[in-house]
Amino acid sequence: MRKLYDLEKEKICWKPWMISGVGIWTGLVAMGLLLFAVACSEGTGGGQSSEDLILFSWEGQIALLSALDFACGSIFAAALASRVVVRDYGKDYASVLLLYPMNRKRMFRAKELLISLRTVLLCLPALLIATGILAFVAAVARVRLSIQSPWFWISVPAAGLLVGLMASAVGMISAYAGWKRKSQMASIVCGILIVCLVSNGIVIMPKYLTAVLMGMAVFICVFAGVLCGKLEQNIEKMEV
Repeated sequence: MRKLYDLEKEKICWKPWMISGVGIWTGLVAMGLLLFAVACSEGTGGGQSSEDLILFSWEGQIALLSALDFACGSIFAAALASRVVVRDYGKDYASVLLLYPMNRKRMFRAKELLISLRTVLLCLPALLIATGILAFVAAVARVRLSIQSPWFWISVPAAGLLVGLMASAVGMISAYAGWKRKSQMASIVCGILIVCLVSNGIVIMPKYLTAVLMGMAVFICVFAGVLCGKLEQNIEKMEV
């Protein structure tokens, strides 16, 4: 599996993907600072309890950042899946790829591993970096946002990991849609549609962000696993 994974890595020019990753990190930090600035400018939100307002607690800020991180990571994963899966198993490349003297199932799983690892390595650091910069700015500006959970700082890396897993699952769901439609663009559009449907659910209960993300991750990953199983079976039956 390691050799197949390395082979998949070598087939891709990673420079534009790295640039896009840095762009996502920068954009997430910028959006985090913007949300933080809004919270500072609004004070306590017109007399309402800060615990009731998403912008005025650290949990709320991280929930918003997690939703943005999920959106960016999902589209990244969908685009990567369109390149690694949809393109490779399309009519122009499948005839060459399937001639390789390798187990088709293991080859496909190497592609799944590539998409998952790259997406997690994008989403997890992005949330940690954005949170760290926000915490630094808050300390310098002497702005205090409420913390509703004693486990908040532990929940931040957990949220980043869960968001990465969810986004990679969205990438595989998009790969299935793109392969069925024989279109790389269909894969990306599918990823965008899932983002539109799912992102708002991340911020429904900021105080219980980790639990919400765990529930969503289980559902999305199980669904992605079913579709990947079907796609794997179809690829094994493909004729050169």
